[in-house]
Formats: sequence, C-alpha cells, structure tokens
Amino acid sequence: MAKQAQAVKATAARDRRGSGERRSMRGAFRLSASKDGLRRRTGRREADLHRGFYTDKHDAPLLLTAMCVLLFAALDAILTLQLIAYGATELNPLMRMLIEVDVYLFAWFKMTVTAVVLIITVSHANHRLFGLWRTRSVLQFALWAYVVLVAYQLTLLSLVVKPIAEVQLG
Repeated sequence: MAKQAQAVKATAARDRRGSGERRSMRGAFRLSASKDGLRRRTGRREADLHRGFYTDKHDAPLLLTAMCVLLFAALDAILTLQLIAYGATELNPLMRMLIEVDVYLFAWFKMTVTAVVLIITVSHANHRLFGLWRTRSVLQFALWAYVVLVAYQLTLLSLVVKPIAEVQLG
C-alpha cells in the first residue's frame, strides 16, 4: 500500500506543470471548441452533408426565420380572436374548443406548440424531412404560409370592420 501511494505521488509530481505550461481555461467557456469557430456549424465529414448532422451553432437566417414564424403565429392568434369577436368561427376543432374553454389557454397552447415545433425543427435544420425536403426549407415554407394566412386574416378584417371615415360621418 505504501509503495502504491509513493508511486502515485511520484507520478503526480512528474505530471505537474509549471504555471507557464498550464493551458488556458478560456477555451472551455467558448461556445465553440475549434479555433476558427466553424466546426460546430457544419458537418465534420463529407458524408455528414448527405445524411444530416447536428450542430451547436445555427446561422442567423435560420434563427431569424424561426423567430418570424413565432411572431406570425402570435399575430395569427390575435387576428383569429379579433375575427371571432366579429362573428367568424375557428375551423380547427381543437383550437375552437380551447377558445370556448379559455382564450388564454388557447393562446398559451398555440404558442407553446409552435415554440416546441420550432425548437425541434431548428435542431434538425440539417436533416431531410421524410428524406425529401430539407428541414430548413420546411421552416421557410411555414413562414410563407403564415404570411399568407395573416394577409388573408387582415383582408377579412378589412371587410368586416367599418373604415374610420364611415363611422365618423354616419
């Protein structure tokens, strides 16, 4: 036992480095372990580009697209409630039930589901959905679908709400 303890102490003494030889801990706290900061944004091998890969960092356009989808989902919820106040009905049966139960529950559920789906979609941005479409392309399609939906809802609101000039003159 004593010999083993002495051997461990001797090994530890040989492995000690002087203060000039210590590695900096700054690298441990950086978001990327590589020097150029690009290793975690792309696949490590050529084969990764064809089968999909996960990254630690995502590019700004992808994150901006995800944030815009979340913003348009919130606009959709607000405009849906406005249209319902003017007599429209929600076509989605689940959302209709949630609106009837509680408007805040509807908003919470809609935004939570959208946020969870966005997190999953962004984390799989470099994969293909059903082997056909790039997931980041599906996210861009979702954004354009929300843009069209919000434009449609605004058009419906413009047909229902009387212009301010007519209200003041009448």
